[in-house]
Amino acid sequence: MPPVPDPSPIAHDSDLEAGLSALKQGDYKTAIAKLEAAPLLPQHPLTVKAQMGLVVAYARTGEPLRAAALCQTLQQSEAPEVSEWASKTLASLAERYPQVDQLQDDRLKDAQLETDPDLAATPSSSSLASDNADLTGFTPFDPAAPPSFTDDRSGFTPFDPAALHPQSSEPQAVDGGSEQPDVVLPKVNRSTANAEETAVRLEGQNVSKVRSPAVSSGKKRPQGTAAAIASNPLQPTALEEPQSLYQAVWRQAGRLKQGKSLGKVKLLRLLLLQAGTAIALFWMVQTIAYYATFYYRIALTAIPFLNIPRQIFGPPVVPVLVLLVVLFIASRWLLDGLLTTGYGLQPLTLSKLATYSPETAQSLQRFCRQQGIPMPTLGLLPTAAPLAFSYGCLPRVTRTVVSQGLLEQLADDEIATIYASEVGHISRFNVPLLSLVMVLMQIPYTMYWQVSVWGDRKQAAISRFSASLIAAVSYGVYALIRWTGLWLARQRVYYSDRVAAELTGNPNGFTRALLKLAIGTAKEVQTQKQTSYLLEGFDLLLPLGQRMATTIGSVYPYAPIESVLAWERTNPYRHWLAINNSHPPTGDRLHLLTVYARHWQLETELEWSQPTSKKITLTARQWRTLLLQGAPFFGLVFSFVFAYLLETLGWYGMRSNLSQLSWMYGDRALLHGLPLIGFSIGTFIRINPLFPDVPFSNAKTDRAATSLVPLLMPADQVPVDGRSVQLEGKLLGRRSLSNLLSQDLLLQTTTGIVRLHWLSTWGPIGNLLTQAVRPTALLNQDVVVTGWFRRGATPWIDVETIRTAGGRVSRSGHPIWSTILGTIAAAWGLYILFRVGFF
Repeated sequence: MPPVPDPSPIAHDSDLEAGLSALKQGDYKTAIAKLEAAPLLPQHPLTVKAQMGLVVAYARTGEPLRAAALCQTLQQSEAPEVSEWASKTLASLAERYPQVDQLQDDRLKDAQLETDPDLAATPSSSSLASDNADLTGFTPFDPAAPPSFTDDRSGFTPFDPAALHPQSSEPQAVDGGSEQPDVVLPKVNRSTANAEETAVRLEGQNVSKVRSPAVSSGKKRPQGTAAAIASNPLQPTALEEPQSLYQAVWRQAGRLKQGKSLGKVKLLRLLLLQAGTAIALFWMVQTIAYYATFYYRIALTAIPFLNIPRQIFGPPVVPVLVLLVVLFIASRWLLDGLLTTGYGLQPLTLSKLATYSPETAQSLQRFCRQQGIPMPTLGLLPTAAPLAFSYGCLPRVTRTVVSQGLLEQLADDEIATIYASEVGHISRFNVPLLSLVMVLMQIPYTMYWQVSVWGDRKQAAISRFSASLIAAVSYGVYALIRWTGLWLARQRVYYSDRVAAELTGNPNGFTRALLKLAIGTAKEVQTQKQTSYLLEGFDLLLPLGQRMATTIGSVYPYAPIESVLAWERTNPYRHWLAINNSHPPTGDRLHLLTVYARHWQLETELEWSQPTSKKITLTARQWRTLLLQGAPFFGLVFSFVFAYLLETLGWYGMRSNLSQLSWMYGDRALLHGLPLIGFSIGTFIRINPLFPDVPFSNAKTDRAATSLVPLLMPADQVPVDGRSVQLEGKLLGRRSLSNLLSQDLLLQTTTGIVRLHWLSTWGPIGNLLTQAVRPTALLNQDVVVTGWFRRGATPWIDVETIRTAGGRVSRSGHPIWSTILGTIAAAWGLYILFRVGFF
């Protein structure tokens, strides 16, 4: 009989894969059973991944000693990434569990006993009573925690909050007091290594290529605030993050067994928003059509041999209405055609969807039935970016599209919440109008995209100039049409988030889904080294705006997300500062999902540090900040009011036969000149606080900070609070003609991605002119950026300079352009007033 060969490790792949799948879903007991049952042979490609998974599972099931023992084995790995991960995980275990330190001491004593048998081991003085503690820091939901409710735009009011959160009779420790409550707030041990993410990524990869989540872009993390200050004494704020063992970790908070209603929904506001959006859309399209026709006819009359007479026509009404009706009806098929030809849209069946999310395949029809709508047609986009959106003129012909990246990056229950959210959009009947907006946006946006690609292939100057002009104008038209849909797009997500929570009973799963969408979006931007056209072009329909998602998702591995999103949850100006965004502040949405979870007495995925008040009352200082932030626009409004007061005074003088006053009645110069002067005054008032001095020298690149996290933490900042910064990283963005307006510039630091605003001295028009060094010429290079950090709904940096290690510098002109703009406004206003003899 021939010898029996050794069992192949491939034969046990089913156990390994089942164990790793259970680990991903948070079923740690099953993961331990499966992974321990499979022989972990050294040569098997999944062995290291399985061992890392076992560490996590042991820690999560209250067996820190077994987790620590396995970590000590992994420390001996030849792969530096695995060894580093094991060391960090062991350190965090030792910090939380004293018995882990004792385990290491015991191993040392065992080694001594081998050489000296008479040496007795000293018993541990540390208690092992906490062996069964959860490494994540979970404790049951604290009923004594006071509810903190946000402004739910969908009209949600929790039932009897006092009954939900009775006051504890136990004394609370205040300011370091000695007495502690019996029940403490649930907290996540953010020092725990996120081994699930690292371990899952090991599949199909060489271990030597796997990074610890704490390492990015091949650079070390900051070594501490003291070192940062010592290396850069001119730095006005500490930009370096103190060294810590923080690792992102999912709490896997629970859900209801079945969905439950949150009460009656107030839809009047949403209906009024749709009416206002429709009127704004009609006016915008009519205005664009009128001026496009007007200037086209002027251009034709300038050609002598054509002899075309100049004729003046009013703004078109009937043609625009007919066009909008046709596009509205055809919106589903027009967008189908664009997504199919441009992005490879494919049909998606329920059976294929079930391979990624059995819950969605089983529940989608029930979701639609409960909301009283037919089931939408399903589609799949073969892209790694996590996307989901719906479009169509009627619920019966609506298509819901998701991407391959979303299905692969989200768990089963999280995918179900995304589909439930899309069902919420359809059932609230806001999809048809936004589908029309999307079709109108895609006409100029596709032209911008295609003309830019065409122009990049041309060498002739006239061809490139023509392509540049057409691309810039097309992008400007796209931005104007996008503005009409922003308000509706922002408000509708409150309603769909609520529907998703109600249908699935899983607000925690939806919280994880939104955060993973942000992480996936940031990863896609980093991989592509630019924002994809699909992400930007369909931004209004996505569950999470790509501008917000890029920064949030890139920072998530380096700081507690509650701290990063504190601004978006508590800043009193957050809604006003999100006016240019397609989605409301993400912290606001996630906090509202936390309110839903507490309403149902569930543990929460996120634990906010302090409550927020539904009623916002601004202090005197905050009012001053608000006035300073909007100084140019407030100056415009106040000047209009002053001009109308003068006109009223003129009316009184006319009735009283006072010629000294009557001349002001009906004088249009006041209404045209004074607002320009008011805008100018407000601009000059705001310049100094908006652009403080930048005490940095780009020539000394070793002084540049690399951490973005400390800049995001203050929750009371507004854009007018100009913070001088100097950050080091890699410059990302679109190339050449597609980025002439610098609309897609990003800085990838070691701890996150932040948007850059680069502006020519002569403003947006100047961006089209010849530059000494364009920022697009420095793409994909390590650079040092100096400028002013702005904290808004989307954080950004107003650039002063971008410098490479080789000494190439691209200079921006934000302060100069603001000065020029204010001067032009003042001169124009004074000219109008002088022309009519006001002075």
